[in-house]
Amino acid sequence: MEHDQTDARKEAPENQGPGASRMIVGLALVCAVLFLADFAYEKHVYVPVESMPGFYAIFPLVTCLALVIVARVLQAVLRRPVGYYAPKDVETEAYPEDGLNRERADV
Repeated sequence: MEHDQTDARKEAPENQGPGASRMIVGLALVCAVLFLADFAYEKHVYVPVESMPGFYAIFPLVTCLALVIVARVLQAVLRRPVGYYAPKDVETEAYPEDGLNRERADV
């Protein structure tokens, strides 16, 4: 039976087991504690925007989202049609029939 990638994505949550959900909850808890710890100490900032509560949590998220958006725009601008390289591709050249060594199955 052929294994389909879409089937694997549908089955993934059942295959993860209870340990994966505990890890995600644990990671969320650590993130929340670190975010709250940001309010507990005095900051010595170099740039005024660093004094904003949660700056070191928000800045990487915004930067990552900006990278994703820029990548999507570049993909739309730089994408080539499916057959763009086909006229110059080696696969489009005609190959002599006698060099293919085809066997007939209807014998």
